[in-house]
Amino acid sequence: MSKKLRPPAVDDSPPSSGALRWRFAGFVLEESRRELSRDGVVLKLEPKPLDALMLLLRHAGELVTKDEIIHAVWGGRAVTDNVIARCVAKLREVLGEPPGLRLVTVHGFGYR
Repeated sequence: MSKKLRPPAVDDSPPSSGALRWRFAGFVLEESRRELSRDGVVLKLEPKPLDALMLLLRHAGELVTKDEIIHAVWGGRAVTDNVIARCVAKLREVLGEPPGLRLVTVHGFGYR
């Protein structure tokens, strides 16, 4: 039997700046503060992986192409597939493998 993943939740009262607060798999991401925490402990996450996480949360369950990631995270600058892969690897390192959280590589296209 396959386990259905719960989509990330957005708090009902986002800050006035339009930034969101995400809750997923025991994590809380405060976009306005650019801060990721788990169980009240703030985690260190570099800016690019944090930007990638915000993009993936906004498109939870959808395929986010490499071009979309490059545009959103690097402002369209030319980067290699290896740079994107390292960014995602850093994100996976910080997130670990909590139950209900999957960052899936869609080889040759992007991430979901």
